[in-house]
Amino acid sequence: MGAFLGAIAILPQAIAYGLIAVSPLGPEWAVFGITISVGSAILFTILVGLMGGHPFLISGPTAVTSLVIATAISEGLSRGLDAETAITLAFLGAFVAGIMQLAAGIAKLGRAVSFIPTPVLVGFIMASALLVTVKSLPMALGAPALSLAEIITTGVSAIDGWAAAVSGLAIAAILLSEGRFKTIPAALIGLVVGTGVFHLGTGTFALPDGPMVGFVDLSNLIAVPLALQHGLSAQVLETQFDIPLLTGLSVALLTALHTVLTAAAMDAKTGTDTNPDRELTVQGIVNTLMAVLGFLPGSAALTRSTVCYRAGAKTRYAAMGSGLVFALMLTVLAPMVSQLPLWATAGMLIATALQAIDRTTLSKVRGILLRTVPYRRVLAGDVTVTALVVVTALTFDLIAAVGFGILLAVVLFVFGMGRDPIRRAFTCERLHSSVQRSARQMECLEREGRRIGVIELRGALFFGACAALLGRAKEMLDAGTEFLILDVRHLSSVDSTGAETLRNLHLMCLQAGGRLMISCLEPERRAQRDGAAPDEAENRDRRQRDIHAPRWVWLTLDANGVIDLIGADNISDNTDAAIAHCEEALLDRLGMSGRAGTRGIIAASPLFDGLSRTQILEIAPFAQRQLFEAGDYVFRQNQAGDSAYFLISGRMEVLIDIPGSSRQRRLMVLTEGSLFGEMALLDGGPRSANIVASKRAVCLKVTRQGFEALEARHPDLLLVLMKNLNRQFADRLRIANTMISELEQ
Repeated sequence: MGAFLGAIAILPQAIAYGLIAVSPLGPEWAVFGITISVGSAILFTILVGLMGGHPFLISGPTAVTSLVIATAISEGLSRGLDAETAITLAFLGAFVAGIMQLAAGIAKLGRAVSFIPTPVLVGFIMASALLVTVKSLPMALGAPALSLAEIITTGVSAIDGWAAAVSGLAIAAILLSEGRFKTIPAALIGLVVGTGVFHLGTGTFALPDGPMVGFVDLSNLIAVPLALQHGLSAQVLETQFDIPLLTGLSVALLTALHTVLTAAAMDAKTGTDTNPDRELTVQGIVNTLMAVLGFLPGSAALTRSTVCYRAGAKTRYAAMGSGLVFALMLTVLAPMVSQLPLWATAGMLIATALQAIDRTTLSKVRGILLRTVPYRRVLAGDVTVTALVVVTALTFDLIAAVGFGILLAVVLFVFGMGRDPIRRAFTCERLHSSVQRSARQMECLEREGRRIGVIELRGALFFGACAALLGRAKEMLDAGTEFLILDVRHLSSVDSTGAETLRNLHLMCLQAGGRLMISCLEPERRAQRDGAAPDEAENRDRRQRDIHAPRWVWLTLDANGVIDLIGADNISDNTDAAIAHCEEALLDRLGMSGRAGTRGIIAASPLFDGLSRTQILEIAPFAQRQLFEAGDYVFRQNQAGDSAYFLISGRMEVLIDIPGSSRQRRLMVLTEGSLFGEMALLDGGPRSANIVASKRAVCLKVTRQGFEALEARHPDLLLVLMKNLNRQFADRLRIANTMISELEQ
C-alpha cells in the first residue's frame, strides 16, 4: 500500500515538474519534459534505496531543481543558442551539481545546512513558488505564447475563458481537498477534476479543444540522451561556461538543503536517525548519473515520502517499490496521460505553488502592516531578508537568488558569530532541585538523574550557533536524557533560525518520550492599552522602555510560535523549578511519586530511623497538630524561634529576603516528610529564612518546652532522634557541597 500510494503521489508531480523544466521551450516540448522527469522519478528512488539512503525517503525531481533547469535553458535561448544546445548546457550544470553534492558528502558538510538562515531558506521556497506561478499562469489562462507581463498589458482579451475555467476548477479542487484525504494527494484530485471538466466540456458541449500532454513513450527512457546526441563545441563551452557553472552551484545547494532538511523532518516522523553526509553522498552519485542519462536532477520529496509512510511503509522496500509501481502505472496509463489537458496541469502547478508559500511569513507581514504586533522590530529583520531573496528571484532568476542568498548568509554569519552559545551542560545525577524528598526518592533521582539534562545558553543564539546547540542536545538525548531544560538566563538575543532550532528540539524531546522546558524566560507583559493606536501606546511607554528594555528573547520566540508550541506549563521562571518539575514527572513515570499517608510518611522519615511504632507513639504527645492555608507564613526571617515542624501533608517554600528590596528568593521547597525550624530547638537563635505554605499544609509542631519535656521523660528516645538529626545535617551539608561544586564548574 505504501508503494502504491507513493506512486500515485509521484504521478502528478512528475508531470508538473517536467513541464516546468521545459517551459521556456514552449508546449511542443511538453512530452520531452515529462519523459525526462518520469525517468528521474522512476530511477532516483530505486537507486537511492539500493545505495543505502534514508529508508523512508522518496526522491526525484522537485519544483526547485526544475526551475533552475528552466532558468538555465531560458538563459541559453536568450543568448541566441538553439534549444538542443541550451538543454545540453543545462544538463552539464546538473552533472556539475552531482559532483559538488558528492564532494560535500565526502567532505562531511551535511551539518553545514544549519548555517543557512531560516529566512533565506524561506525566501528560496517562496521565490520558487512564485516563479512556478508566473511560468504557469500563461498556460492556465490559455495564452501560452505570451508572457505574464504581455497578458497584463494586453488585458482581458488575451485570456481564454474556457482555459481559465478548467485551470481554475483544478486549483479550487486542490485547495479545497488539501488535508481532507490522508492517502490521496490533493494534486491528483485537482488533476482529475480539471481533466474531467475539460473532456466533459469538449465532448458534451462542443467547447474548443486545448493543448494536451501527448503520448509519453517509456521506451524513450533507454534512448541516447539528447545532451549526448548533441554535444558541445569547445567554443560554446568557452563562451557559455557560466551557465553550467551557476546552474551546478544552484542545483547543488538547493538539492543539498532540500535533502538534509527533508530527511530531518522524516526522522522526526519515523524515529530514524539520518546521517546527512551519507545522504549527500548517495544523492550526489545519483544526480550525476541522472545528468548522464538525460533525466532531471532531484532531491528528497517530503509530500511523496509522507504519503508513502502514512500508508504503512515499514522498510525501504516501500519507497523503492513506489518507483517500480509508478513505471508499471505509466505503462498502463500512458494513453490516459496523453489526454491530460495542459490547462489542468497548469492549474495543478499553480495550486501546488500557492500551498508552498510560507504562511508564517505571510502572518508576520500582516502583523507588521496592520500593526497588530507590539514590537514589530522582532519580525522586520526576518521578513526583510526573505523579501530580498524573493525580489532577487523575481527580478532576475532563481540562480541569482541562490547567489544572493549565499552572500546574505555569509554576511549574516559574520555579524551573528559570537561565543559558543552553550555556557554549560550537565545531567542531574548529582545536582538536584531544592525540593526536599524522601531518601528513597533521592536514591532514585541519583540513579536515574541522567534522564534530566540542563543546557545553559549564553550570548546570541543565531543561525551560526544553532548547530552547536543541536549537536550537544542530540548527544544528551542519545545518552538517555528525556527531559531537557534550556536555561536562557544568559541569552541576550535569538533569531528566527534559533527559534526554529527550539522547535526542532521540542520535537526531538517528544520523540525521546520526554519534554523540552525553558527556564529563566521572562514574558513581555507590557501590552497596548485598549483603544489606543499601537504607535500612541509605544510613545506613551517610551520612557519606561528606555529604562527596562523589552524582553526580546521572549518576543522572538512568541512571534515564531515557539511559546505556544512548547506550552506555558513547560516554561519556568527559574531552573530550580524546572528541574523540580522534571523530577516530579520522572518519579511519577517510575511509580515513586505517590503519597504514602500520614503513618507511612512518619515511618519512612529518616528522623525516626531505629524507632519502633510504639516508641514513635510515645513521642506523639509532645507534638501539636497545626494547619496552614496556602500563603500562610509559618514563621518569618529574623523572628525569634522556639519550635520545630514536621510536614505531614502539603508543601512549604523556604524564602529569604533580598536586602534593599521587597523581593524574596526561594531557596528550596519542602515536601511531605520534611523537618524544618529545628535549629531553634538547639540554639534558640532567630529564624534564618521565611517559611510559607505554597498549598494547604498540615504540620506537627514541637516547642522548646515539649522538647525539654521529652528529654526529661524519654532521654533514650531523644538520643536516637538527635543521632538521626545529626545524620540529616550531614546529608544536607554533603548535598550543599555537591551543588556548590557543580555550580562552580
